[in-house]
Amino acid sequence: MSDRSRACLAYVTLAALLAPHIACSLQHDPSATEPTPATSRSIPPARHKPFFQAGFAYSHIGGSYDTDVSSLELRKMRAAGGTVVQLLVFARINRLDAPEIGTQTGYWDRVLHGGIVRAKEAGLRTMVKLQMWGPGFNEGKFSADIRMTNAADWRAFMANYRPYVLHYARLAADTDVDILCIGTELAQASRTPVITGEWRALVEEVRSIYSGPLTYAAHHTEVEEVPFWDSLDYIGIDGYYPIAKLPAALENLERLSVRWNRPVIFTEAGFSSNSYALTEPWRPGPYETSRDMVRLDLQAEGWETLLAELWRRDFIWGVYVWKWHPNPTWGGSTNADHTPQGKPALDVIRRFFTSPPQRTAATVPGS
Repeated sequence: MSDRSRACLAYVTLAALLAPHIACSLQHDPSATEPTPATSRSIPPARHKPFFQAGFAYSHIGGSYDTDVSSLELRKMRAAGGTVVQLLVFARINRLDAPEIGTQTGYWDRVLHGGIVRAKEAGLRTMVKLQMWGPGFNEGKFSADIRMTNAADWRAFMANYRPYVLHYARLAADTDVDILCIGTELAQASRTPVITGEWRALVEEVRSIYSGPLTYAAHHTEVEEVPFWDSLDYIGIDGYYPIAKLPAALENLERLSVRWNRPVIFTEAGFSSNSYALTEPWRPGPYETSRDMVRLDLQAEGWETLLAELWRRDFIWGVYVWKWHPNPTWGGSTNADHTPQGKPALDVIRRFFTSPPQRTAATVPGS
């Protein structure tokens, strides 16, 4: 079977298991949202001291976490300077305007547990990151498009979301996960005032089960308006910023960090390997294409610029590379998508990850 056929088969199979998550979720220009004015209210520090995270987001496309092949790929991440691997889990919403949520906890528990064990054996810390999957997600829709039409449905959505989060809080506690991300790019839900109390109550319930640090992975359109950052330990941003607009975006994030007295981590960042890598880094490229369509140089340039900027800013405490696949044949010179596997970008990432910035408690905002 050709690489292209294997890729297609893997993608169809994993879509059926709710697993795929594509970086093209970032549909709009990240400069579109103006920063929220800073507030002067005093916010206590996070409950956990931060640790620097040189991370890789680990996809399911092309394989599984719980295999011997996966163990080899995890060791490659560690050899590239990675200190944390981000393991993804998905729930499904069948309609973007209806509150019912479905899960496959049996499957995900097995896969996650095996991946956590193998990650630790490879010398990596672990993040479990909760995500959603729904109709139209293969065609450009994403979690920010989940939007209830009335307050009752929003409350029902949170009532259904709660057991999903608490289940994986228990798994994270039982398996000594190092950090838990309680949601990803739920840009409407996070900013709906009628359920802000439910978000805060959910975080406190999670903390009663799981004693480690918490974050939430915000889309760029919501990150400055999430009202519950003070209940978490990190501000998380899925940050696919065009290179030309990166300095301004980081200035906004620094103000946000000071406002909420929280360090920032890039819960996702990445560049596809094509002509629009630096201007629309959220857009995916084909998993396999002709060499003349692939721009490995632009992907490497993007990572060089991004990591140089992040490494010199004290409020940044980590970044997760989108994304690594559990398959040694993935990536390479005919792959125009985000993975750095088998590409010059990985050499750039390795150079930075093996020389992480020296962060101390004194560099935490507000300290």
